Amino acid sequence: MIVRDSIYGQFKIEDKVIVELLKDPSIIRLKKVTQGGTIDILKIHKDFSRYDHSIGCMLLIRYLGGSLNEQIAALLHDISHTAFSHVGDVVYKKDENKESYHELIKKDYIYKSNILNILKKYNLNVDYIENEKNFTLLEKPLPDICADRIDYSLRSLYVYQNKKSKAKKYFKHLIKYNNEIMFDDKDIAIEYSRDFLNLDINIYNNIVNRTSYYILSDVIKRALKLSIIKESDLLEYDQYVFNKIKKTKDTKINLLISKLNKDLKPKQVSRKQISLKNYKYKIINKVRFVNAKFINNQKVEYSLDYDLKLKKDIREHRDKYKKLMYVNID
Repeated sequence: MIVRDSIYGQFKIEDKVIVELLKDPSIIRLKKVTQGGTIDILKIHKDFSRYDHSIGCMLLIRYLGGSLNEQIAALLHDISHTAFSHVGDVVYKKDENKESYHELIKKDYIYKSNILNILKKYNLNVDYIENEKNFTLLEKPLPDICADRIDYSLRSLYVYQNKKSKAKKYFKHLIKYNNEIMFDDKDIAIEYSRDFLNLDINIYNNIVNRTSYYILSDVIKRALKLSIIKESDLLEYDQYVFNKIKKTKDTKINLLISKLNKDLKPKQVSRKQISLKNYKYKIINKVRFVNAKFINNQKVEYSLDYDLKLKKDIREHRDKYKKLMYVNID
């Protein structure tokens, strides 16, 4: 099987287990689950899918010489995402600084799907593959970089900011060292760390993006309460769920949906208004930044040790968003 990726290029996949997994409906479903959750609805810019991201993580690990187990773990790491991705965290009231909802249900999802049968068919340890802590190329705690973090940031640069050449440049400078992903150049590592911060400021932690999650969450929770949709529907895909909800004549749902557009302009409220509880949403922020490692004369070093301004900017960004954000919408 030939797999083509817009950033990493073309790969010939001969591992029968991966070929079979790529044809499974649980993987195919991710083609219709957007990475950004509400970006397609807001119509601010294009989005990419959880499928694109999952394939990308797998190919990146494959390129870097990761094991078959780790490639499969990468392919499956987002398998249990609900429709609208991390909006599911808000629906189920999960603190984004802890485990996300899809991580909590991932093992159960795999065991109830055909994925389990495929992995057993090839005598693979399902529990070992499901546990991402076993794979240091795939997942590392912030502020380290890993395949998951690298892939979604490179795709964000390409799709959200039209910077394909920059995404490809970063890819070409990635190496595996001590079973971790690093850069082979100091300046590239610093530049990537800066771009990652800018993505968090402008995209991931953007007030419009964050608020839209909470609005859509209210839509979904009310639709569940009114039996317009079922919980099992959330394990379908974005448009399936949204189309079912949009058929309703419920005034509250339609009013909330009307606010989900490119003109959404949430406003942070003052401390006085917070004390009076005069706000619509109390938003939990998840601040993301990286301190990319690089190899310098056979020594592992850190980006932030060489860019004090970037270090200061990250500290200011973290201080600004580490607290809850209270907003109103018109």
